[in-house]
Amino acid sequence: MKFISLAIAALATATAYAADSSSVATKATADLKGKAGISAQVEFSQTAKGVSVKLTATGLKSGVLYPYHIHVSPVPADGNCTATGGHLDPAKIKVADKPYKCDAKDPAKTCELGDLASRHGNLTADASGKAAVSYVDSVLAFSGADTILEHSVVIHGADNARLACGNIVVAKAGDVSSAAEESEASSAYLASGAMHQSASKEHNSVANDVEKSTGGASSVAAISGIVALVAAAFAI
Repeated sequence: MKFISLAIAALATATAYAADSSSVATKATADLKGKAGISAQVEFSQTAKGVSVKLTATGLKSGVLYPYHIHVSPVPADGNCTATGGHLDPAKIKVADKPYKCDAKDPAKTCELGDLASRHGNLTADASGKAAVSYVDSVLAFSGADTILEHSVVIHGADNARLACGNIVVAKAGDVSSAAEESEASSAYLASGAMHQSASKEHNSVANDVEKSTGGASSVAAISGIVALVAAAFAI
């Protein structure tokens, strides 16, 4: 039984190593600045069900609807929101010769990726000019064709004028502090079935033996070897 325990521990160690070596960002922020004292902060966090979006804005007018979107290009150094281009739409949902109507119930097929307002509603401010929204978006991503990184967020006025904008950047330590989201992000990106256990002397010993036996081989190869080891152990 001890042999089986050591083999499983080694598998967990190797799997965690593989996840770390190919890590993908799971948190990002955007700091929006704009006209007439309008500003906003956006936090993006990976969860098991999609990307959590939390936006707070100040300097808005009560009773006005403010659409907001993720745009294709970053905000330049001069802060010109017009330079951010159009809405992020890698799937080419919106085409010139067809009417565009985002259906929040079928976002992957009907909505521009960056059309946050159509999927989740426009921003509306209270009497003090503040607005806050929080939701999980099922189509946003941190990698691949649908990545939100290196793009920008823009808040529009009722006349579609661009009032505030900011770049989406990978979050620095402490920028997004929710422990629950940290846990969900880890679960979403660790290999399925990886065991979350505290490191022990036995873990470290087996991990070192694996590294020596593979002669610096890739973590994927190491995992394959450990899987075989576990199978052999259960066959005994």
